[in-house]
Amino acid sequence: MAAGLIWRFVFDGDYGVMARFTEALNTDSWYILADKNWAFVAILVVLVWKYFGFHMMIYIAALQGVPKDLIEASKLDGASRFQAIWYVKIPLIMSGISISIFFSILGALQTFDLIMPLTGGGPSHSTHTLVSYLYSFGITRMNVGFGSAVGVVLFICCVIFAFTYQSTIMKDKK
Repeated sequence: MAAGLIWRFVFDGDYGVMARFTEALNTDSWYILADKNWAFVAILVVLVWKYFGFHMMIYIAALQGVPKDLIEASKLDGASRFQAIWYVKIPLIMSGISISIFFSILGALQTFDLIMPLTGGGPSHSTHTLVSYLYSFGITRMNVGFGSAVGVVLFICCVIFAFTYQSTIMKDKK
């Protein structure tokens, strides 16, 4: 929530960083979070900023597990730098890539903490996720039955994705 509030100030067209940016360019104020076409892009920027470090740590840990001997052997066999990356490093870090994709997709299904402070699901409900939709239409409007149904759908989506991903993508990574 704190990151969402900070970025809401950054994107604020009246008092935030965006206001100073448009002021410096002598253009009209731009309200990114109120623009239906740009609000989702702004949320994606914040999500990438927030989780970039986490996923980089996964990739760095995977890359540290790649034996240097294999890289040297591929160079001695005449592989270019690109071929060494494509045919040696990427297959060896595939477990890290697959776990990063898993966390990204499950996290995207459950995103709430940035949506509510940034846009509240607007403009025109264009930035709702299942969780923010559940909150806005189930809890806030006291339509508990509908909110429970959305929660069950979210749960089923997460479980189906997790088991499908586990049985297809991660079956060889054990």
